[in-house]
Amino acid sequence: MVMVKLESRFAEPMKTLPAMLDEFRTALQDEIEVAKRNASNSAIPLSNGHKVGEQGSAFQYAFLIDSVLNTPDGAPGDLIVPERAPIEATIVSVEGLRIVISVETDLGQFVPSARLQADLSDLMRKLIERIESNASAGNAAGSRMMGTTPVTGSPKRPMVAPELLKAQMTALQSALGRNLTVIWGPPGTGKTYTIGTIAKCLHDEGRTVLIVSHTNTAVDQAIKRVASDMLEYLEQGAVIRVGEVRDDVLKSKYPDVLLRSQVERQSKSLVELRDKLVSQKQALSDEQNSLQQEVQIIEWVEASKSNIASCGSRIEELHKKQGQLTSAERTLSGLEKKHEQLIELRDHTSGILVVRNELAAKKEGKSRLEDMLSLRTMECEEANRRVHQQERQIEIVNRITPLRQERATYPSMEEQKSIIETLSARIVEIVEQLGEIQQSHADAITILEQTRSTGAFMRLLKRLPRPEEQKLIVSSLSKRLKTLDAESIAVKEAYNGVRDKLGRIIELDSELSQYKA
Repeated sequence: MVMVKLESRFAEPMKTLPAMLDEFRTALQDEIEVAKRNASNSAIPLSNGHKVGEQGSAFQYAFLIDSVLNTPDGAPGDLIVPERAPIEATIVSVEGLRIVISVETDLGQFVPSARLQADLSDLMRKLIERIESNASAGNAAGSRMMGTTPVTGSPKRPMVAPELLKAQMTALQSALGRNLTVIWGPPGTGKTYTIGTIAKCLHDEGRTVLIVSHTNTAVDQAIKRVASDMLEYLEQGAVIRVGEVRDDVLKSKYPDVLLRSQVERQSKSLVELRDKLVSQKQALSDEQNSLQQEVQIIEWVEASKSNIASCGSRIEELHKKQGQLTSAERTLSGLEKKHEQLIELRDHTSGILVVRNELAAKKEGKSRLEDMLSLRTMECEEANRRVHQQERQIEIVNRITPLRQERATYPSMEEQKSIIETLSARIVEIVEQLGEIQQSHADAITILEQTRSTGAFMRLLKRLPRPEEQKLIVSSLSKRLKTLDAESIAVKEAYNGVRDKLGRIIELDSELSQYKA
């Protein structure tokens, strides 16, 4: 049944392997199938793509990514562009938040957005090929570890006895004399310390040592132990740490064990050339940033066309408001002219009163003058009343005109209340989303801790993702939390502003309602 399952996965018949190697090959093929199923869920979002080169039938595009990507150069994948079929792609380089991809399709000078499905199962396929090609070759070390070949040799005392516990000394003597030694013990029992001492003693005997582990931390601890006892040999490169160094003490206290330090010491000319190329790269990067800013300005101009059209409609609305203001100013001017006429009439009436006093002194025509005076007095009083009335109206107009102009700039009370309700609903929605994403973020961190503390085979048994994949999920959730927090603050500020505007609208409507007539 196993052979039928495997043949359904691969078109070509598979090479017959020993039982153990066949089981190992089956496990690798299962890992490849899992990687294929998870490929669509692990697509990497890309943005702001620009064509940066063209070689033969291949086109190179540089994209921006949201977070640092740990993907080897040359890894294959599929580039997914909106409204296009998936395109076979190869990762050329990853530098910070910039990734360069090579495709055999010309996508134009600019690609706004895309996604990359990286196929990291290529290394597993190459490992299967290596297993099948070397299946008939002998493997003495593997046979001893699997128990098919007996372990030879006998315990050997070191040239200089180090200070070790009894069990640690037994492990050291076995490692020096036998061709296979297995050291086992719970955490904290000194396994790494013992391994470092074994490496030091083997070096004293003129033998070479290769220390490997499935974690960088374990290698760093063993190298620190060896380096502390071999300080006089470090500068000559007797101890070399290859790979990613996680331990800060190893970096700062024993820099000579780092491969980079030895390369710089022994390849000064290459280092100078590298520094020159780094400077050139920085200059090109600065030039690229300048060009990207120009491209962003061009894109902003394109995106602003709709805003310009919207501004045109607002300008027309302002012109309409300006016309209303001009009409109100003409009305005010007419009232002021009437006010001047009434003042002039009042002055004439005052003159008539003076005449009345003169007529009072004259006896002839007294009756006629008294009647005329009485009439003029009534007209004067009426004129004074009208003048006072016009002055009061002008005062009211001067006081409420700015209020009417201010009220005209605001929407209706119902529209403002609708905006408040919309913002309030959005605030509630954001709070609910924050709660859900915070819970998802906490769960993702818990899974990440489990994946970091669990070996590869245990993760396979527990169906846990790889730490790198889970770390991307945690990073994505953290970014969504920051985005929602920023949006929540912005919506709350907008809510407060709209609520204050509603208060002002109510205040203006209350004031203006007294002067509807």
